Amino acid sequence: MIKRSSKLLIEITGVVLAGITLIAVALGLRLMMGPIDLDYLNPYIVSGLVDKDAPMRLQIEHTQMEWDGDHQSVVLRLQSLQAFDANNQPMATLPDLAIGISVPSLLIGKIAPSRIVLIQPSLTVIRYADGHIGLSDMRNANAAVEETPKDNQNILAEEILDSLTGKDNGHPALTALRRVEIREGEILFDDQKNEVSLWAPKVNLKLVRNRKGIFGRAELQLEMNEKISQFKTDIAWPAGGDDISVKSQFENIDFANIAALLPEMRDFAFLKTPISGELNVNGTRSGVIQSISFKAKGTGGQIEKSDFFAKDVPVQGINLDAQYDQQGNLHINAADFNFGTMKANVSGDVIKTADQYQMHIKSEIHNLDIKDLDMYWPQIVAKDARDWVVPNVQQGQVSIAKAEFKGHAPKDNPAQLTTDEVKGEIHFADATVDYFHPLPVATGVDGVATFDADNFWVKTTSGAVQKINLGAGDVTIRGLSQHDQDIDIKIAASGDLTTAIQIVDHEPLKLPSKRDIKADSIRGDFTADLSFKFPLLKDLQLEQLAIAVNGNLQKVYYNNAFWGFPLSRGQMKIAITQSDMEISGDAYLAGLPMGLVWKEDFRDKPKNVRSQYLVSAALPDIGIDILDLPKPLPISGIADVELDYAVLNKQDSRLSLKANLQKTAIAVPQANWWKETGTPATGKIDMILANNELRQISNFGLAAKDVKIDGTAEFNAGNILSRLEVKQLQTPGNNAQVIMKREKEKSYVVNLWGNRFDMAHIYRARDEEKDDTIYTIDINLANLSLGGLQDFMQVKSRKIVKNGEFESMRFNAVTQNQKENPVPAEIIILPDPSGRRLTVKSDDAGSFLRAADIYDSMHGGKISIEGAYDDKKKDPILNGRVLITNFSVKDAPILAKLLNLSSLPGILQNLSGEGIGFEKLAADFKLQNDLVSVKKARVSGSSIGLKADGNIDLNRGLFDLDGVLIPANSINKIISDIPLVGTILTAGGEQPLFAFTYSIKGPTGAPRVSVNPLSALTPGILREVFEN
Repeated sequence: MIKRSSKLLIEITGVVLAGITLIAVALGLRLMMGPIDLDYLNPYIVSGLVDKDAPMRLQIEHTQMEWDGDHQSVVLRLQSLQAFDANNQPMATLPDLAIGISVPSLLIGKIAPSRIVLIQPSLTVIRYADGHIGLSDMRNANAAVEETPKDNQNILAEEILDSLTGKDNGHPALTALRRVEIREGEILFDDQKNEVSLWAPKVNLKLVRNRKGIFGRAELQLEMNEKISQFKTDIAWPAGGDDISVKSQFENIDFANIAALLPEMRDFAFLKTPISGELNVNGTRSGVIQSISFKAKGTGGQIEKSDFFAKDVPVQGINLDAQYDQQGNLHINAADFNFGTMKANVSGDVIKTADQYQMHIKSEIHNLDIKDLDMYWPQIVAKDARDWVVPNVQQGQVSIAKAEFKGHAPKDNPAQLTTDEVKGEIHFADATVDYFHPLPVATGVDGVATFDADNFWVKTTSGAVQKINLGAGDVTIRGLSQHDQDIDIKIAASGDLTTAIQIVDHEPLKLPSKRDIKADSIRGDFTADLSFKFPLLKDLQLEQLAIAVNGNLQKVYYNNAFWGFPLSRGQMKIAITQSDMEISGDAYLAGLPMGLVWKEDFRDKPKNVRSQYLVSAALPDIGIDILDLPKPLPISGIADVELDYAVLNKQDSRLSLKANLQKTAIAVPQANWWKETGTPATGKIDMILANNELRQISNFGLAAKDVKIDGTAEFNAGNILSRLEVKQLQTPGNNAQVIMKREKEKSYVVNLWGNRFDMAHIYRARDEEKDDTIYTIDINLANLSLGGLQDFMQVKSRKIVKNGEFESMRFNAVTQNQKENPVPAEIIILPDPSGRRLTVKSDDAGSFLRAADIYDSMHGGKISIEGAYDDKKKDPILNGRVLITNFSVKDAPILAKLLNLSSLPGILQNLSGEGIGFEKLAADFKLQNDLVSVKKARVSGSSIGLKADGNIDLNRGLFDLDGVLIPANSINKIISDIPLVGTILTAGGEQPLFAFTYSIKGPTGAPRVSVNPLSALTPGILREVFEN
């Protein structure tokens, strides 16, 4: 029975299948002939698409069955399918719709679509502000898009989504749906949440549902900025969840359009470049985007001008790999930019918090041409360092630059970027650096720069400024995170000294010009460490600049260096700041070797002195003359000199000179003092000058064994002495003080006082030049030496001197006689209408003449000299008479020669013993131009008598005298007293009966003395005849 039943069931099934097959074949043949109208099935079809309780209804205008060649199946073709809401208002119209029928549903008497194909639909897909998705007909003018959806406005989209995902509230009829397609459709995407609208004029979509979920692919064209962009998109919606993954491939799309498509990617809107790549969006059914990742490549285009970049930056290529997470944080895995020769890559993160962006960015640049630095360095990144580097680093190449940046910015103002941390390094070569404008730039600079949030460091290895070579250096910019920044530049340099001086003489420094130093007058080489410090200010003042130069100078030549003399062969050290300079070392000045320290204060108001020159040298006497140094004393030999010359201001200067005179021989004839070489001695002089004229000698001095001389002097304009004070004049022969003051033009008052003064040199000096200056000389001395064997004592004198002549004089003193008793002496010269008159008196002629250094062999006696000057002559003449009485002569060399040649041994013996006594010496004389003419000089004594006539040349020191030596003078006197006979024999007493004629010729120190012995045998009257 069972077998029969089973067999029967199989047979029935076979018949049914056979029947169905026959029907299908017949239907297929019919469909091949054309579509079949099925309008009567419209109510059934509507009930299969929409539940009877749904808040919407459908209406189909025309239905046909046709063969779908693409899928080799039968479909229902619905034309003009309209959807109405509960108020019977049209919601959407689909002009052409193809539906594949589920066979299992059909077998149970239900029409359930397994596949829906929208043909050339015009749809609006709405993403509301709350994230929900709505669907409407783009062609239905009444279906206006509202910002807030009505309850039934998105019911179609919601039911389709619920049904596709198997939700319980999905339409039962759509549970059989396995595929949804859109063919040649157009869609308007209205993203109200991000306020973005996009239009896709051509859309082809295929969605397939299986047990794993919903998967599909779309090919669509998007119109962006009046350009059509192609997208190929894969969609994945795994079963059992709300997560949706969309992967799109695109080609030749402007990056700005991507940002318009996905507002989350507006961070990249500044990239105006066509790109191709892949965009992955992960979200939920409710419209919440969980992440966006994209990989793209592009060629050409530009980075648009923005808060980051001052102008558009052209790019040749870009390779970008980045993603956004659900919180909107941006993660840049890699962003590679090709700018031609230069390449750059960026990576990092931008994290969004409640009110700000937090950034951590790393970047790297290769092969940057520094002239393009302004273009590629973002304006708001390390702005203060950028403000200095960009305008001042002008040319060169960056082989590699790395940077890491951390910062934050307000969400409402991303350009207000605050740096939290930044660091990096830059390797550069052949750069041109404007260290301090407008000084000459440095070229060919190589080095490495590093930086952080507060500092920018540069280490250089080489470079040049004109003819100056730059070595290792450091440049530091401090305070990048502060309001104000400072720059500190330290660099080694070497090269041409002339160029170096020209640089520091450049605007705005002009240091050498402040002191009239000409760069073209200086040659040589230098090596130095340079330092510049200044704040980074646009209106930087010179006072805010700190300069330091420390180095060495070689082969220095400076024409017209000091006091007009050239400096050469200098080996020196140099130190310069913005306010001063110091050069020290060894050099030759005017060909003389010396040590030199040269200081300059460049400030408008120098701290101490404006310029200073310290010179130390072992100078020969000729070197002192060559340098025209002050030499108040005649010296010979080598003096170890220390000179300090300081310029106080534009007018005033001072000169100090110290000398070790041990290696010199010194003559101070005014003080009757001489020093031999090897004897220790020191000298000094301090001078004050104004407008290159001497104004004051604040101190001068000489110190040696038993010698100390100190004094001061003051001068008026034109180097005219106004006051001289010798406060201490102490030598083995002197202990006095002198003051000389200028009373008026060509009039001086001299005061000389003290214990002793040796005036021998002054006394013996012969004035070659006439000086019409009037000197009033007051002397008050305990002792005065004129070079004689005795001193004048208790000297009080006033002399008025003009043209080397005494206009008047009153000289009072005492001398010591042989008993050491004081004997007064007086010399008076008084003016008179007919000429000056001279009076000399002393009661001890011998001591007077010794003190006056006239004659040393006379002792005792009383002297009187009377004379008168003839001042009418160009060279005044003094005519006078000398009278000396009751004196003796002892140890007289010239007289001894006369006596010896006259063979008068007895008298000669007395000369060397007790001396020869004389009763009287009388002589007339005339003095003119240091020539003394003697007339009728007569010396008479009991032993001998003398007569002399002739000249004595005081200037040349020569005798030219002739005379008579009269032995036995008393006998000759008796004979002359005999009446008539004595007169005849002695020519009236003028010619002794017995006498010798003699002559004295030649130098006063060793004259030639001659005597005619035969003249003694000739009576006086005949001797005169023969002599005449």
